[in-house]
Amino acid sequence: MCCKFFKRSNLLLFLLSLLSLCIGCNEDDKERIVVMNVSSDLVWTGSRPPGNSTDLVKVMECTIEGTEEILYLSKNAIEGFEYVEGFRYKIRVRIVELDNPPADGYTERYELLEVVLKEKIS
Repeated sequence: MCCKFFKRSNLLLFLLSLLSLCIGCNEDDKERIVVMNVSSDLVWTGSRPPGNSTDLVKVMECTIEGTEEILYLSKNAIEGFEYVEGFRYKIRVRIVELDNPPADGYTERYELLEVVLKEKIS
């Protein structure tokens, strides 16, 4: 009787451990690695809230390959990336969803992994 209890306890402990691992894996959904194409020229766009909607700022226009998603990011929004106007870039970027984003900032953190292409545009 005692051995059956321990076998069931071990099985239950194993299943609970496995469940916690699976739940922990869901945290990875908050991170993704993408390839972005960055425009050679900065574009004008409205400022982010709480700024005035009539204020304009120059930002990078970034398109994520394989999607129709376009991001408008400030020149220093991608950690480790130094944008130079006049060059077109293809870069690999890690995007991490922030748990507690600032009210006046991005909801995601961008980190450069690799510059795949840097091409001068005349």
